[in-house]
Order: sequence, then C-alpha cells, then structure tokens
Amino acid sequence: MPQQKTQTLFDIKKHGFNFVNSWEGNITIKIPKLSIGPLKIDLGEVTIMKNMSYGLCGGMIYSALDSFLEGREIPDQRCDAYGRLVLDAATRPIKKYIWARQMDSLRSDDDGWGPVKKMLDWVFRQTKGEVIGWSTDRFKYEIAPRIDGGVPVPLLLVRKAYGYKSLLKNKSLAKALYTNHQVLAIGYRRHEPAGQLAHWDVDIYDPNYPDEVHTLHHHKEGKKVIRMQTRKVDSDRFTNYDYNSGVDVNNPLPSNGIFRGFFNTTYFIDKEERIMP
Repeated sequence: MPQQKTQTLFDIKKHGFNFVNSWEGNITIKIPKLSIGPLKIDLGEVTIMKNMSYGLCGGMIYSALDSFLEGREIPDQRCDAYGRLVLDAATRPIKKYIWARQMDSLRSDDDGWGPVKKMLDWVFRQTKGEVIGWSTDRFKYEIAPRIDGGVPVPLLLVRKAYGYKSLLKNKSLAKALYTNHQVLAIGYRRHEPAGQLAHWDVDIYDPNYPDEVHTLHHHKEGKKVIRMQTRKVDSDRFTNYDYNSGVDVNNPLPSNGIFRGFFNTTYFIDKEERIMP
C-alpha cells in the first residue's frame, strides 16, 4: 500500500523548464491504423493544430525526467512577455529535442503507439466510473511504488469530455488526442477531508505552470471517486486548462478542467539518438 506521504528529489525549479508549455505553428503527426477494441481507426496523417498555439506537454515532462535522471539541472531560458520560450539559434535545438521526446511519449511501449490506443479507448468508453477505478488501481500498484523508489512517473490525463458518439458524429478524433494532457508525478500524499474517505493526491510537474508544484486531486462522494482535477498545491482554485486560470472549488466545475482518469506511460530513452542540448 502507498505510504502517508512520499516526495521524490525532483525539484521543479532545477529539473523543470522555466518557460510555459505554449508553442506556435503547425503540428502534423503520422499515426498508423489502430485497433481500439472492436473498432479499426485510421488516423493517418493528423494535423493536430494549424497556425495556432499548441502544447508539447509530453515532450517537456520526458525531457525534464531526462535531466533529473542524468543529474543535470535545466538552465533558465529567455522568455517572452507571455512566458514562452524565445526561439533563436541557441534555443531551437531545445524545441527540436522536446518535439522528439513528445513523439517518444506517445510511442512509449513495446506495442508502439500504445498510449494513443489507450487514450482513445478511454475516451470512447461510456461508463462513468470504470476508467477512474483503473486509475486508482494503477496508482496503488504501479505509480506509488516507483515514486517510493525515488523515480518520478509520466502520467497521461484523459479528459472527461468527448464521448465516443460525439467523436464519431463530428469526426473529431484529432480533438480526442490534443485535448488531453501529460504531467510528471513527483510525489503523493494522503488526503483525509472531513466527512469523506481518505485517498491519495498526486503532486505533479505540470509544464503549463513553470516553477509551481501542482496536485492531481480526487473528488469523492462516499466511497466513489467522481472526478479528478488539478490545482496548485495549497490553492483553493482548480485549473481551467483552456485559459490557464483557476475556478473556485465551490463553483460549478468546467469540463475543460475535469479528467475521467489517468495512466502511467513507460519511460525510455535512446541515448544515441536523443542528446539533450
């Protein structure tokens, strides 16, 4: 069983990036035909974003974990007025590396594209509680033991919105990919709210929020986890990812900040191909 509280030695300000997870331009990802249960899905060449801002959260957390495991600190970089990395001759290799690690984060298992398959599988499921149940089991038996051993764990957070009917109707499969999020679990703690059963909240490095420790918080009604959200540690406002702002914990909760579950992805690195600048 997980302990009351465990923190790895991952330091947000040393091993995380000082710039925000916001990039501009086009993203095109080539994904082979995938089998999701009884469905055969051919995403082909998917343009995730076109001439607008996008995120490389998976690439940033894998790169940050690279630096941590190598015992290196990530030097601060020059940012613009919005906290984004200023791209020039010196920093373009950093973006190139983050992009490569983003692709690794989506292919990080023996099956190739396994995280994408699982993400789409979870998005398609109509049941309200099953996915969250899997998430809490993964935390107890896979994620917490690794954190107890001092190793941060990459997590893929699956949005609560976008059921399979609307996806198929609107042909918005690409949206099922880019509206989810990736963070790095760096610790956890036992949470015992008054009038509720105790559970564990997971501390995370969220590349959308440089230099801040956030937590993946479970909301429970009785014995049942009903939703998951993130917020800055000790804050009373949950994250609204569409606006990088917060919503009061006592107000109605927007779907853009609620996750239906999470799972850990396999960390790997090819040190001959991936050389951090």
